[in-house]
Amino acid sequence: MPQITLRKNPGVDGPEDIRVSVQERTFDYLMASDAPEIRVSAYLDCDLTQVDSTYAELFVASDCPFISTVRQVTPGSRTRKVQLPGDMKEGEQLVILVERAGR
Repeated sequence: MPQITLRKNPGVDGPEDIRVSVQERTFDYLMASDAPEIRVSAYLDCDLTQVDSTYAELFVASDCPFISTVRQVTPGSRTRKVQLPGDMKEGEQLVILVERAGR
């Protein structure tokens, strides 16, 4: 599965950023879409001790034609109640609402 990064600071990688996996068709849509708002489902590849509820940017790839500003991050775990900020387990889902803006 392709990975995307939730960045705390727009335009730069940092220690508080997290990488999550998305389905291939989601990645392709992110690379090609010009929709003003997109809801992205992403899955954790490992346990994380600190998943925040606020991130500044969803970084897809260096050749992605748009900047994605994160509006909302919510946990989508069906097996347990998750409160952000907090820990999440491998395989759990994040639902990320992003707004697209041209570079």
